[in-house]
Amino acid sequence: MRWILLLVMTLSVCPVVQADDAKVEKLLKRIDQLEQTVDRVSELEREVARLKGQQHDEWLKQRQSDAYRQIVDDVIQDAEARSSQEGVQFLAGFDGKSFVLVGPEGNNKMVLGGQFQFRFIASNQDKRPDETESGFQMRRFKLGASGHVITPDLFYKIVFEGSRVDGKAGVEDAYFGYKFSLFGEKDANIKVGKTKIPFLREELTSSRRQLAIDRSSVTEFFTTDRAELIQLEVKGKNSVEWNLKLALHDGADTEFSEFTMDPVEIGFAARIDVALKGSLSQGKDFNAWSGEDDALLLGGAVIWQLGDADNTTDGGLVTGGDFGSDADADYLGWTVDLGFESNGVSVFGALMGGHIDPDVTGAPDRDMMGYLIQGGVFLVPDEVEAFIRYECIDGDIPGEDEAYLLTFGVNWYKFKQKHNHKITAEIIWFFDGDVPTANPFGNSPFSTALGLGGGTVDDEELIAFLLQWQLLF
Repeated sequence: MRWILLLVMTLSVCPVVQADDAKVEKLLKRIDQLEQTVDRVSELEREVARLKGQQHDEWLKQRQSDAYRQIVDDVIQDAEARSSQEGVQFLAGFDGKSFVLVGPEGNNKMVLGGQFQFRFIASNQDKRPDETESGFQMRRFKLGASGHVITPDLFYKIVFEGSRVDGKAGVEDAYFGYKFSLFGEKDANIKVGKTKIPFLREELTSSRRQLAIDRSSVTEFFTTDRAELIQLEVKGKNSVEWNLKLALHDGADTEFSEFTMDPVEIGFAARIDVALKGSLSQGKDFNAWSGEDDALLLGGAVIWQLGDADNTTDGGLVTGGDFGSDADADYLGWTVDLGFESNGVSVFGALMGGHIDPDVTGAPDRDMMGYLIQGGVFLVPDEVEAFIRYECIDGDIPGEDEAYLLTFGVNWYKFKQKHNHKITAEIIWFFDGDVPTANPFGNSPFSTALGLGGGTVDDEELIAFLLQWQLLF
């Protein structure tokens, strides 16, 4: 540019032969000023173009943002309108364990879940017509819901279970409860409905969290199972953590019953659990998982009920003779148990007994007793666990020997999902004694539900092999 201007100025003064040096110098300075002015104009033109483009981009982004915001607002308004019209407002999802539905303010909640247990069983006993029996069994298939309504303090649980005999569904548990403060913040609750009587720890521990494939025979013999009841529960934590349950009920193992048909005048049960070390929450199963503190859990319980002759229709409540269909009996049951968990090793023991006092002249009392000791050790932390259980039942029947059973096996917690997904293989060895005469206030200790049944032992060994797959969802 400079050379072009210089050429123009030179041509314009070419007629002047002799030029003044001062004028020439002044002309050159003027050329420099013109060149700087031209460069500045070019720079300003580029800056104006850049600012125009930036302003356009920002304007465009703002317009896009406004449009997106309007679309989102329209979608939300439409969803709220539809929800309001349909009367449904909730959040749904998976919390890592169960499917959950929660109301917008958290005052209503429903947790959906289920349990699946499928088994192969093979047993051998010499005195049966067919010495070896084998086959598959759908031991448990349950669907249930739990949560709270109106307020987080008003809780509930409903569980439906399919029969392993014909598959028909029935109500296993159905209760409501309310949390309140007694000595501390929300340290108590009251529960009403059909559920387990607070008695044996192994029975109160869910079937999904057992150490072996199923509960022990001695627990089945003494269990009081489920009844319609009202229960008060109080929790505390001073120097140790403790939990107390008190219940009024319709009678041991009465399930659902009409009030005019209850076999007892009144039934009472109480259980206390104390964590001498660790936490009571560790007592939800019998395993010592990685990361858990050492635990020492002590428990005890008692159940008492007064028989009602007018509503008793089964003379089997009284042994030693036929005392008629209106025979009744009072019952007192008791238990103490102790559990220990540390570094992958768990041990549990329980002693239990029952006293039957017939309200019939000449009928003998019956004092039954039993115990179990079981333990488990993780061979691979949280994945492979070996276990063993020893138990004894004394039914207090003249001429009937005490029954002894040994169970051992292995759990494989696949994918390290604890009880949510596990495969268990075990052997039950009924190695000595007689099948005990049933406790009329308990369940059968020698049933197909436990992989046994189908004959008598009578000092003849019975061996059963069980393989089970469990899935919780």
